[in-house]
Amino acid sequence: KSVRAFEILPEDPDHWFLGTEGGLWESDDQGKTWFRFEQFSREQIPFVRFLQNKLFLATAKELYFSEDLTQFKNVFSLNLIPNRSQIEAEDTAGEADFQEGTAEGTDFYHLISSSSKNSMLLWLASRKGIFESADGGLSWRALSTSGMRSSDCRHLIYSSKNRRLFAGTPKGVYAYQPGEERWKELFE
Repeated sequence: KSVRAFEILPEDPDHWFLGTEGGLWESDDQGKTWFRFEQFSREQIPFVRFLQNKLFLATAKELYFSEDLTQFKNVFSLNLIPNRSQIEAEDTAGEADFQEGTAEGTDFYHLISSSSKNSMLLWLASRKGIFESADGGLSWRALSTSGMRSSDCRHLIYSSKNRRLFAGTPKGVYAYQPGEERWKELFE
């Protein structure tokens, strides 16, 4: 199956995780042998990411994490997020080619942290907007899309020096202004 994500356990460089169109795979011998997680054997896994001593992974519409690498907890679902307006759906039609490395039908793209070791702040980029967690991924809230021409966020970067969140969308690059709860367009 096509590889969509690859991550190495930070404490053990021989321990690898692979997200594919056919599930989540694990190797503890640098990829010589692989074992599939049965819980995700029929799922596309667009990303796998270690943050704050947790393994996060996404299926097409669900976000999970594990602290022990065996039990995964579902912490977020895009199925519960209402669809954006029909106008925006028409505006983003035909932009599927922009989704390099992302499986068709997958709505999650990227997960980042604030870069501070003690921070519990995380952000999640998705086809339905940007979401923020202030508790290490246990609960999530949607950030405003005010100022953005598309809520379809493909990539996020956080500048710890400037304490700013930046978003890349098919309609431009934006910087978040938390005090105003809006995005400022930087590049179209």
